[in-house]
This record gives sequence, C-alpha cells and structure tokens, in this order.
Amino acid sequence: MPENKKVKIVPIKQSVNSGESGYIMLDYDRPDPYYILGIEARKKGKRKSIHIKSLPYVMHESTHLFDFLLNPKYLMNMAKMNKLDIWEKPYFKIYDELYYNPEHTCEWGLRNKKKILKDAEIKTKTALKDVPFEEKLTFLNFIKYSMQTELNAYNQEFHFANLLKNTRNFAAFKKCRNLNDYYHFAEKIKLVNALIKETLENKRHKGDLTIFSSALKLCQRLLQNFQ
Repeated sequence: MPENKKVKIVPIKQSVNSGESGYIMLDYDRPDPYYILGIEARKKGKRKSIHIKSLPYVMHESTHLFDFLLNPKYLMNMAKMNKLDIWEKPYFKIYDELYYNPEHTCEWGLRNKKKILKDAEIKTKTALKDVPFEEKLTFLNFIKYSMQTELNAYNQEFHFANLLKNTRNFAAFKKCRNLNDYYHFAEKIKLVNALIKETLENKRHKGDLTIFSSALKLCQRLLQNFQ
C-alpha cells in the first residue's frame, strides 16, 4: 500500500430497498484523511463477519480502493471537483442519467448501443455548452475516471462470481453476467475521451485566434507609425 495511506473497513447492513453491498469513500473531515471501505457483513453472536457470497462485492469495492490509491490523478481531479463545487452544478445530473445508469441502457435495449452512446454525446454537449473550460474539462475527466474504475471493479466482481458459481451451494451465481454489458463503460470511456479531445482543440483554436488577433493589431499599429 502507498506510504501514509490509511484504510478503515466498516461493516454495513444491506438495505433491502437499495441493494447496496458496499461502498468506498474518502473521509475529508479529518486532519489525517483516510479511506473508508464499507462492506456488507452479517452478525453471528457478538461478532460480524463477511460471508463468502459477498466475495465478488468485496473485490468490487477493493478494486475501487486500489484504483484510487494507485492513481493520484483520480484524487487530484476529485479535489478540483470540490474546489469548483461541480457536485452541485445542474449539469452534474447527466453523470447519473447517462453514464452510470443501467436503466437508461435497459430502456433502449442492449442491442441499441450506438443509439445509447449518441444520445449521451448529444445531451452531454448540450449540457456543457456554456460551461467554462476548466470546469468542463474537470467534469469530463471525472466521468472518464469513474467509468474506468467501474469497468475495473465490475470485471473483478464478475471474475470472482464466476469462480463461486462452480462451487457447491452457489447456484445463484450461475446466471451472473458482467454488468459492463449493461453500462457500456468501455465505449463510454472512448466517447468521453473524444469529448475531451474536442474541448482541448477548441480551446487551442480560440488561443490561436487570440494570438492572431493580437498580432494583427500590432501590425496595424506599426503600419500607422510608418505612414
């Protein structure tokens, strides 16, 4: 584990309504911030333990943990998100509605991947049309990093669910499928990378126009001096 990083593992009780089986978060309110890894646990007497059936979810959340520990750019981007207060911006809702939303995929059907991605592209461009450059780039990077760590986490979850389905008393895992098939994380990462590239090119183009305009004004002043 990287130096000076602290992790606190806490047991959680699964909610029947939310279906939550775990979470990962960073506690910013302490002078020595640490990661909190919440894992579903069951009580047996006075002790709490993690059932073997929870292994895929444990590996899912642990993958998130190591992604954050080993990729400082994720945390740097999170810090920018907090600084710019992007979590509270109206356009933030497109992340939940278009990117991390299996219902959106199921609404269109698994075979309409192109339609899903085109819909996400159009709505993202519309929502971010008037957003300042730094804010827009920070949000797009947040989506990209989120999609990447979710892709990694669901791959690990699916891998360990496959290991369990071949063992005794784990028939429930026999019908498991990789949820990346629903979320299309890999394809959405490519989409966001293209949007980031476009954003940078537009900024560069505006910069070139500014330089050209300044140079033109300078030439005009010089010509006036020679007249």
